[in-house]
Amino acid sequence: MFQVAGRDTKQPLLRIRTWYDARRHVRAKYLQQWERHFMSREDKKKHMPLHIRCLSRNYKKWRNPLADNLAALKPLLVRWQNILQKEAQDLEKQRRQVVQQRKREREAQREARWKRMH
Repeated sequence: MFQVAGRDTKQPLLRIRTWYDARRHVRAKYLQQWERHFMSREDKKKHMPLHIRCLSRNYKKWRNPLADNLAALKPLLVRWQNILQKEAQDLEKQRRQVVQQRKREREAQREARWKRMH
């Protein structure tokens, strides 16, 4: 084949080729592992192996159903709080209007009594 420094390179190349062919099953195994590890990241979450799913950023290692329920309730509670605050503001506004109205009526009655007396 090739000659390097006067030596025939056929024997070393044959040894390398034999070693390469003998390790074919190892390469196939490593290729499968690589595909399972890296290519499964492109799959949907439900198809991913659990140990790969754990590597994703949004995965919670210890899921707490109570915390999940509370997280779902939080927007509802915030909305109710806003509704109740708005109702409280409206009631306070009505109460102030009623107080002002009563104050005006008392002033009018006081003036009417003052005019009758004088």
